[in-house]
Amino acid sequence: MASIKDIRPFAPGIPPSSVNPGVRPPGQFFLPVELKNEILRNMKYIGPQIFSWGDDHRQIIDLSTAGEVKIHMVDNTIITLERLNPNPQHNEFMMVAEWCQWAMERDGLQENLQKNLYEILEENQQNKQSEIPQEDLKESLEEIKENILEENLPASRIENRAEALRRMKECLITRRSMLNLSNLGLTSLPENLPPHLIEFYCSKNVLTALPKVMPKWLLVLDCTDNVLILLPKVQPSKLMVLKCYENCIIWLPELSTNLRVINCSENFLQFLPPSMPQYLYKLSCAGNNIHSIPDEMLENLTRLKVFDCSSNDLISAPRLPPKLIIYYCGENKFKTVQVPQPQSLKVFDCNGNPWDKDNLPTLFKAVEGLKKQQGLKDLLGFLHKEGQMKLEKLEKLEKLEDLDDLMDLELLDDPVLLERVKVQEDLELLNQQLGLLILERQQDSQPVNQHSEHEPESASRVKRDLSEVEFESTMKRKRFM
Repeated sequence: MASIKDIRPFAPGIPPSSVNPGVRPPGQFFLPVELKNEILRNMKYIGPQIFSWGDDHRQIIDLSTAGEVKIHMVDNTIITLERLNPNPQHNEFMMVAEWCQWAMERDGLQENLQKNLYEILEENQQNKQSEIPQEDLKESLEEIKENILEENLPASRIENRAEALRRMKECLITRRSMLNLSNLGLTSLPENLPPHLIEFYCSKNVLTALPKVMPKWLLVLDCTDNVLILLPKVQPSKLMVLKCYENCIIWLPELSTNLRVINCSENFLQFLPPSMPQYLYKLSCAGNNIHSIPDEMLENLTRLKVFDCSSNDLISAPRLPPKLIIYYCGENKFKTVQVPQPQSLKVFDCNGNPWDKDNLPTLFKAVEGLKKQQGLKDLLGFLHKEGQMKLEKLEKLEKLEDLDDLMDLELLDDPVLLERVKVQEDLELLNQQLGLLILERQQDSQPVNQHSEHEPESASRVKRDLSEVEFESTMKRKRFM
């Protein structure tokens, strides 16, 4: 069994022979990795600030002294890890202690839900620019609460917090970058998750809230199919993929500017944030109660490739971003669409809208140049019925090439591939700027006056800009390769 001889000092220690049992020697110490991991794996909650880590009654971890973790060994030696100065081992023990205590709690769905609903009402009341009246929000939340409890209360009785605790411990000990706590019936999560996480999955639980502070290195967050009403106010700055569909979310917070994929479908959203992340590649907000989308919001998303706003309460179609490839807008209240459509558009699914024959010319123009999809069936049938399109034309629209490529495009959510897409687009943009600057340089390359020792200011400026763009382009290419 481990003793004081197993402890390696950060600073020069004193010989073990001079240490009395139960007395911590001077200097700062840390546990051997194997021993630390063994203790963390076996750590169990006994009572407030007291944990066991083995079968022997002497194997105790005492946290009752502020800033200290006291580990009692079988030979009555006490190993103390202090919070003074950075001490990762101290922090790990404190984190696992919090998890162990959480695993013993049975706070329950109803208690968590009531607490979160109260916080939402408070936040809405303090927000002077809120788009939802307080009374309307209160009524909506009561309805949401009843639905959640009716559908999910039985599931909350089969929480598997013991398995969640085991997975979190293993993630911390092995330094795995991915943690999956999905499908465990969890009604809550600990406030502190492993700090090194890059991907976190907690779908198919009964969560009413997420930790207020998420790991700062997080790239992927998948919290689908829960009963979340709000997302954390502050999101990790590096977050690239956010999947929160099939919840009860009523509004989105300020989103991380690094996001590339957002799927917030099947919630209770009435509006989207006025500004969205500029690098957004895919946005899915289907199955909500959204009644309008500002034109400027989408127009500013110059990299958006996939947009799904189907099954909402949209009355008018928004203007689309210039590089959109896949567009789902079925089951809304559109009577017409915006034209011209982006030249890049390949998939236009608009079934289930109440088209108006007063807008026939516009509707016909909207489908010109498109290859027919299943999602165009209603609109094309409407145009044919009104005599705006012949059957021969419909047959030509039946073919769709590169379907597999389009499916890959729609399902793309890998952070590495998304970053490559961004770098490639950055390179294309830089090449365009480079071409424009070269053209401007050629136009400004007028012969310098023989009596002047300096070249024209415009030519000097173009040279500086050209040099900067060439340097940035070179760096981007190296990164991409």
